[in-house]
Amino acid sequence: MDNPDNYQNPTYLVDSDAELIRKKAENLVKDPNNKNKSAINLFYFVRDRIKYNPYNIVLDIESFKATVTLQRGYGFCVSKAILLAALARSIGLPTRVRFADIINHQL
Repeated sequence: MDNPDNYQNPTYLVDSDAELIRKKAENLVKDPNNKNKSAINLFYFVRDRIKYNPYNIVLDIESFKATVTLQRGYGFCVSKAILLAALARSIGLPTRVRFADIINHQL
């Protein structure tokens, strides 16, 4: 089994220790003691306020950082997932990112 500490610590991409990430998460969370409500608020922020844009994907590693996505205000599924993980970790919610291979059955 994975070490749960891996889901709480900042990484290069999940830069949950960045001031921008911490301040945004604190601003979004109304009751820090209610972890479920906090997670829901963070999810809705990333879903609704960070625009989904699959047409402007930059594949350099720097563009995947949570702080870059937050500043930019848009991203695609991978960058938005990284941002959500960073926001959650910044308020003490253990979070990991999982990815899957997508098959386009329309081709």
